Amino acid sequence: MTRPWSRRSRALVASLGASAIGLLLLHACRDRPTAPITPRAVPIAPAAQTSTTVISPSGDTYLNIDAANYATDTLLNLYTWPDDTVANAIVMKFDLSSIPAGATLSSATLHLYLAASDPSPDPTYTVTVHQIVNFNPDVTTATGYTYDGVNGWTPTGCCPYNIPLAQADISLPVDTKDVDKTVGFKQWDVTALVQGWLSDPSTNFGLLVNSDRSKLRDRWRFFSSSEDPVASHRPYLTVVTETGTPGAPGTVTDLAVETSSDNSVTLGFTEVDDGTGHAATYHIRYALNPMGWGWGSATVVTQGSCSAPLAGTAIGAHKSCTVAGLAAGTTYDFQMVAYRGTIDQDATFGELSNVATGTTTSGNPEAVVGRWSAVFPEPFVAVHLHLLPNGKVLSFGFEGDPQVWDLATGTFTAIPAPSLLFCAGHDFLPDGRLLVAGGHLSDDHGLPNTNVFDPTTNSWQVGPPMARGRWYPTNTTLPDGEMLTIGGRDESGTVVTVPEVWNGSGWRQLTTASVELPYYPRMFVAPDGRVFYAGEEPQSRYLSVAGTGSWTNGPVRKYTPWREYGSAVMYEPGKILYVGGGDPPTNTAEIIDLNQPNPSWAYTGSMAFARRQMNATLLPTGDVLVTGGTSGSGFNNPVGAVHAAELWSPATGTWRTLASNAVTRIYHSTTLLLPDARVLHTGSGDWGGPQPEERSYEIFSPPYLFRGARPSITGATPSDVAYGRTLFVETPDGAGIAKVTFIRLSSVTHAADMGQRLVPLSFTPVSGGVSVVIPTSATTAPPGPYMLFLVNGNGVPSVGRIMKLR
Repeated sequence: MTRPWSRRSRALVASLGASAIGLLLLHACRDRPTAPITPRAVPIAPAAQTSTTVISPSGDTYLNIDAANYATDTLLNLYTWPDDTVANAIVMKFDLSSIPAGATLSSATLHLYLAASDPSPDPTYTVTVHQIVNFNPDVTTATGYTYDGVNGWTPTGCCPYNIPLAQADISLPVDTKDVDKTVGFKQWDVTALVQGWLSDPSTNFGLLVNSDRSKLRDRWRFFSSSEDPVASHRPYLTVVTETGTPGAPGTVTDLAVETSSDNSVTLGFTEVDDGTGHAATYHIRYALNPMGWGWGSATVVTQGSCSAPLAGTAIGAHKSCTVAGLAAGTTYDFQMVAYRGTIDQDATFGELSNVATGTTTSGNPEAVVGRWSAVFPEPFVAVHLHLLPNGKVLSFGFEGDPQVWDLATGTFTAIPAPSLLFCAGHDFLPDGRLLVAGGHLSDDHGLPNTNVFDPTTNSWQVGPPMARGRWYPTNTTLPDGEMLTIGGRDESGTVVTVPEVWNGSGWRQLTTASVELPYYPRMFVAPDGRVFYAGEEPQSRYLSVAGTGSWTNGPVRKYTPWREYGSAVMYEPGKILYVGGGDPPTNTAEIIDLNQPNPSWAYTGSMAFARRQMNATLLPTGDVLVTGGTSGSGFNNPVGAVHAAELWSPATGTWRTLASNAVTRIYHSTTLLLPDARVLHTGSGDWGGPQPEERSYEIFSPPYLFRGARPSITGATPSDVAYGRTLFVETPDGAGIAKVTFIRLSSVTHAADMGQRLVPLSFTPVSGGVSVVIPTSATTAPPGPYMLFLVNGNGVPSVGRIMKLR
């Protein structure tokens, strides 16, 4: 069960009549809403227009046979228990104020996304929709006993324990549907119900979706709620009406920069009509000065209160908003367009506004490029680096024993391992222990050993060996908590083609999934539960671990040479950035969105420096930091060492060059995000090559740590959280929080981080803090330890709190 995302209603112009007056807009589809490159007015004569208004619930919940309220859950449950008895009912309310005044209703359809079904052999489950009568429920407090947390529903003996579940306070069904088990949207015709509400708004007490009272016990259907983190799965109502033709939205002519800081500007303008007598919605973009005719290539505002879509308030009112995430000491142009409807669907736009120009203040230069610490000594070369759930760091390399490293005190504690872990694969189990698979027998020859590190006892546990040794394998935690190990070379130096899966007590081979992959394959759990191979080779693939396993080819990357010793990260659920690598190294980067039905690789912006033997690290803001590496050709060329860090923005697809570190860190360098939002950069060497063994570390403070006060988390947070839970995070800064992120702990070696992935969390400011929704899906967030960060409107993160998701 999960919770809140913002609710909104949005009108979609279903079609322009053959003689409608408005703007005809042509534009390309993108990952985020975009306005047209060049709006052009097409004059046509007035006619009636059919419009579809899409309305999200103003509230939804489900009633259970208890006294709890479930308004913040991500699922809406229907359940039959015991036989022939209703045990759950869904309550939903809709605000119809967005329906155009005087419109004639043509149809109204309720859309619910089926997320899960019972495992019984019954193919269908009958779901009915009813009007709620007698009482006007408060969905934020309603329970199976009461409609508002205090006053009871009409008593009835229909349901378990005589809990009424509103069954005596509903009309006869307005529509009935036999719901199969195919995941996806299901529809109910609620035209008569909505017509009644429009005719007499005082009767709009909401609707109830009822369980099947004809089934045997433990039959059920679960639907997504308005709090589902996947926005496209949330419920909605479509209302089709006919109205007279509206005019074109107005044009903002007084856009101006009112104030600026080192990373933001505040814009002001006078609001305009959307063409129907309501305040328009606004879409704002910016570009480095001068913008010229560059609206189509300008950046959509995604940080700060000017983020698209920007809702209007009142025609003629002065409106101010902030564009955040800008570089200090930089001059930008800003432009906007007013519209109605929904961008990338059937929006109708006004003309582009005037261009406003403003310059961010110079501020602290460290707020632009960050700051590197001094170089500190350490007793070994940290070839393998892991952030533990207790906030300490475990590291090991070729020489010496593994060390537990307390950065707060600067102390190292040796924890001898049962075998040589150098060149093994590793990732975290759901309970926070680190599973290390394989190890070093000799160069290109791997051990079959299984070693598990328990950070609560600072001890190693030996597990059953794998079928074959592995040197340079990759570990990937699966949605069910099992661990996939893939790739590497065995005791004889032969590439291991058959993956293995750890189930907690032993290994099973995926004997029908044999494929030869390069060292340390870049593997990610995909949204559909398969494991996606992003590289190093250009042909990507999907691995199903069901049964004995199977492979399916995915798309081929744009950069066709191998990206060996480049880095790949999942910067949002299903979205991967692969950057650098190759010989000679490349500065190019590619992205892919596995959420799409037919995903494909596409180039994003290129780094300033070509690199291999580098590291890519996810930051709490959602940006990606790249450190170290070499631009020189060959396996590991210290002559071309790159010291400047670079930062990639998913919002803009561009890179920014940051401060340079002191030490050359190339092959066997490692980097990870610390709980205080700084970045640990260490390693390099430890193999007898041309570069020295770097027994030292540096810490990078990203620019966000110099942009003002940090939000704080003042209360306790749990060490373990369950999927779908709503978590209260105590903070005095709740009103200023713009983003909450969940970042899985790093387990990194050889330019590959097998642990990290970032999941944005939905949240709601509440009294004393924020209410945060933990993901419901283990494919979105595989189990294991994560850091939770609060990020304010200036892009400044809190200190992270570590918790295990399972």
